[in-house]
Amino acid sequence: FIGVNDVLPRAIANTEAKNGADIFELQWNQGWLFGKDGDALVDVGDVMKAIKGDKFHKFNRDAVQVRNVYRGIPKLNIPSVMTYNKKICEPLGLTKYPDTYDGLREFGKTLKKAGKPIGWTLGHTLGDGAFGNYPIVWAFGGAEVDEKGRVINNSKETREALKFMRAFWADACDEGGMGWNDASNNQAYLAETVGCVLNAASIYVKARRDARQAKEKGDEKTAEHWTNLANNTAHTIAPAGPAGRYHLVLPFNWHIMKYSKNVKLSKELLKYFGRRESYEALFIAGQGFATGVDPFFDTHPQWNKDPQLLPFRDLNKYGRSMGWKGQFNRGAATVQAKYIMADML
Repeated sequence: FIGVNDVLPRAIANTEAKNGADIFELQWNQGWLFGKDGDALVDVGDVMKAIKGDKFHKFNRDAVQVRNVYRGIPKLNIPSVMTYNKKICEPLGLTKYPDTYDGLREFGKTLKKAGKPIGWTLGHTLGDGAFGNYPIVWAFGGAEVDEKGRVINNSKETREALKFMRAFWADACDEGGMGWNDASNNQAYLAETVGCVLNAASIYVKARRDARQAKEKGDEKTAEHWTNLANNTAHTIAPAGPAGRYHLVLPFNWHIMKYSKNVKLSKELLKYFGRRESYEALFIAGQGFATGVDPFFDTHPQWNKDPQLLPFRDLNKYGRSMGWKGQFNRGAATVQAKYIMADML
């Protein structure tokens, strides 16, 4: 296996060497970074047509297109929500979860004074280094570029977002978060050293899984611990700012490398992956960790099996792509790959 932050460098190195894996699973809209306008990746427009990809969420279609050519097919989305430990919050009088960023700052002040701050990631890492940070800029009215692609980052609205972030970081957050990777906030929450994080469902799913596995082994004490933590986990959608509420939803995509000697076979495999039945099996196995690329899954019966995961169901409607209000293009991919937004905040 390759570490998640090592996949992009490996894929680029394989492209330059013209040798390696036939198919890579990439994230965001990283297809733009391969060759000139994605031409180091195979055009899979025929695959998208075969799997009825025109019905997928627009941001998923945008993530795999480079200059209107499909250079990949969507796999799944990883959304993140506010994740609160009720066992920590409620004894502090924190029983109502904040709906605005200003409210989150005040909420976090109490947590930090109690030694259980908010865990927020500003490290150079694929997902969590972006999940919470782009939406803060958007919620205050800022953006990287406008609808015509003109850079507008140096705006009053962006400066308001930075002003908020500096105060929020100092007042409410675990300041070690500047060095965190995608596993760090999971580990901090599971160890109960923080009272709140922004994260995917992986924390909750792991707690439920570990409880189940401990019970199967007859370890009732461990099973009780993880069941307790899962039962005391609350999820809410992201707070709103003066300009609205936004989420950054992480798309994962499959791409066939142009150097591959097995393009035909690789396309057949992607057609298999792209069947409704295959997507459904993946969605159900994820237990809420991953949302579907097809709106069909937004109302899937799986969501009714665990009410604690329901906040994840509706995130696609708040979803934006990097580079919004402009295009999800090479510039947006480059800014993400270099962690410019996280560093700015």
